[in-house]
Amino acid sequence: MEEDRIGVLMTCPDALPARTGLTVQPPPADTPAEARGFVAHWCPDAAVFADGALRPALIHEAQAAGIPLLMVDARPPQVLRGRDAWYPGLMRGALSAFRQVFAVDETAARALRKAGAPADQVFVTGRMEEESAALPCLEAERSALARLIATRPVWLAAAVPEAEEATVIAAHAEALKLAHRLLLIFVPEDPARSEQIAARMEAEQSWIVAQRGRDEEPAPETEVYIPDSCAE
Repeated sequence: MEEDRIGVLMTCPDALPARTGLTVQPPPADTPAEARGFVAHWCPDAAVFADGALRPALIHEAQAAGIPLLMVDARPPQVLRGRDAWYPGLMRGALSAFRQVFAVDETAARALRKAGAPADQVFVTGRMEEESAALPCLEAERSALARLIATRPVWLAAAVPEAEEATVIAAHAEALKLAHRLLLIFVPEDPARSEQIAARMEAEQSWIVAQRGRDEEPAPETEVYIPDSCAE
C-alpha cells in the first residue's frame, strides 16, 4: 500500500519483516474493554478479517464505531478459541456485521450462510493471493495441446525421482478409479528413464502412454503423457 499512501495495520501473533506503510502488532484480547480501546486508538477506515476466525467483541466494537467490515479467505467460521464467554447467537451476530464475505470455496460459503452471514453478500472467490507469472512457452504448441486435452482433468508429477516413481504410479491408479478420463503428465527427474517408465506402465498397468520424445500426442484414450524434460 506504500505507493497509494495508505497506512495498514496488521494484527498478527507472529513477527513479520518490517515494511514501509505496514504496522504489525498482536491482536487485542477479545474482551469489550480491550476491543473498545483498540478501535478508539487506531480508528481504522475499514477492517478486513481473514480465515473465518471470529472475534465477537472486536467485531461488535468496530461495527458500533461505524467501521465497514469485510472478510476474505473465509473458511467455515469459528469463534476465537480461548474466549471466556459463549452464548447462543454469538456467531450469527458476529457474522451479520460483515458487509461482504469472500469464501475460499462453496463448502465454506454454505457454512458461512448457515451460521449467519448475509446470504446475498457471501461470494466464492477462492484464496486471495498474488498470481504467479505464466511460464514461457510456444503459444502454438500450448494451444494445440490445450485442444487435445480439452476438458479432461489433468495432474502433473514434475521432476519425479526414481525412488518415487512407484508412488506416483500407484496414486494415478487409485485416482483413475474416481476419474477415468484423468490424464497424468509424468516428468521423470532423469529424462533418460522415459522409455523404461513408459514400458513399466504399459506392462504393469496396461495404460496407454504417449511420449513427446516419440512425437506422440495425448489422445482421448491416453492415460499418461511423458514430456521430454522438466524444461517443458
